[in-house]
Amino acid sequence: MATARSLPRVWPSSLQLAAITRQAVARTQRSKPYARTFGQPTTYSHPHLVKSNELTRGITPQEYAARRAALADRMVEGSIAICVGNHLHYMSGSAHYDFQQNADFFYLSGFTEPDAVLVIEKVSALQHQFHLFVPPKDEFAELWNGTRTGVDAALEIFGADEAWSINSLVQHLTPMVERATVIYGDFASIQKQRSSLAGAGLLRGSTSSQAESLITSVLDPVKLKPLNTHVHSLRSFKSPAEIALMRTAGKISGRGFNNTMRKKLMSEHEVATTLDYEFKMGGCEKSAYVPVVAGGEHALTIHYTSNNDMLESGEMILVDAGGQYGGYAADITRTWPVNGKFTPAQRDLYQAVLNVNKSCIKLVSEAENITMNDLLRKCSSQLGEQLKALGFSLVEGDLDRILFPHHVSHQLGIQVHDSPSIHSRDVLKAGQVITIEPAIYVPNNERWPKHFRGMGIRVEDDVLVGKTEPVVLTTEAAKEVVDIEELMR
Repeated sequence: MATARSLPRVWPSSLQLAAITRQAVARTQRSKPYARTFGQPTTYSHPHLVKSNELTRGITPQEYAARRAALADRMVEGSIAICVGNHLHYMSGSAHYDFQQNADFFYLSGFTEPDAVLVIEKVSALQHQFHLFVPPKDEFAELWNGTRTGVDAALEIFGADEAWSINSLVQHLTPMVERATVIYGDFASIQKQRSSLAGAGLLRGSTSSQAESLITSVLDPVKLKPLNTHVHSLRSFKSPAEIALMRTAGKISGRGFNNTMRKKLMSEHEVATTLDYEFKMGGCEKSAYVPVVAGGEHALTIHYTSNNDMLESGEMILVDAGGQYGGYAADITRTWPVNGKFTPAQRDLYQAVLNVNKSCIKLVSEAENITMNDLLRKCSSQLGEQLKALGFSLVEGDLDRILFPHHVSHQLGIQVHDSPSIHSRDVLKAGQVITIEPAIYVPNNERWPKHFRGMGIRVEDDVLVGKTEPVVLTTEAAKEVVDIEELMR
């Protein structure tokens, strides 16, 4: 058993939170109501999506402020944290890909527009400043690419202590960097971050030498410390508001799965597009990721996303998909018979995987003192027992290299694989959300029992770690044999 490492608390003290709340409310009430336009849904522009007390769907400005305060608590006095938002990428010409904000940036600010930078400066033991650099209002640019929120709203709505145009990043960030004792940032590689900072606007409104000097200062190896480990440990624990969003994402996605099963569609493409439709019509913003819609032996490819083949009656289809609601993902996998009726062999193998899914879910609580790696070991052991009972002759390595070559769980939240710096050897604590996804992939060769060859089955649910009991967030998605067959009658 791996040595457990407890993760620190997420939220600041009640006194700190009360002060944060008063400040956030004061900032967001300075200029109501708004007549101007914004670059993302707000309560003023989209009251059907964002309630009057929310900054983004389901999350209040006070909660965003508390997140920044919790990060500042981890920072060294006199330090700064720099988080660079994502950029808009283009297919060709002016046609761009769907924009997805940097998850850490979204978690700390709620700002969903491209080309922005946030800086948190810890000025004393009990005080920090939130600086936000955003694209300025620009009538001509907005004519072509849509409205922008702009600098004023960055102050008034997003609660920044100071906000500037991204074009003045060099001017205002340089003195912060020069006086910082430590700089927290995310650096997969120096060159990657150099490109990221430059792309965010460091070269705008300044000479190349000024920009290069600032980039070099930011990347000073003496001052530089990782940021994502701190943010991920905060993101790993979900607040009640985040749990509510994830429960809604799971509910909508689960019902979308059921509605899609009922249709008994005959192509992977039809299933994929129907699920996307169901998620969006149910209230999700979009699909949380590119789905796996794998008919027949395509299910043996774990990340099959071509989704363009025909489905055959008598085979099964494995579908891994989920909607995004309020910026939070659902992640569900279900496997069902194309014609609505399991064959005896399909039923036996499916039930074996389902048994392990349900058994592992029962272990997802803080009281179990368990890690995700522990869950994997228990899952593999139980799958082996189930397969032997079905006539499989297993030798060492068959499960982890062939029949079940991936992990049984991962963290879930803003990203499908959330908080990636959190170790699977850490003991699970109440408030975290993970997946449970046992599976069996049987190659179509003589090594395996004939009636199971070519079958790929995975059953995945999203589970909130409770104090003493797990809470399944994806209960709507049918997974019992009798329920699936009844849906498809």
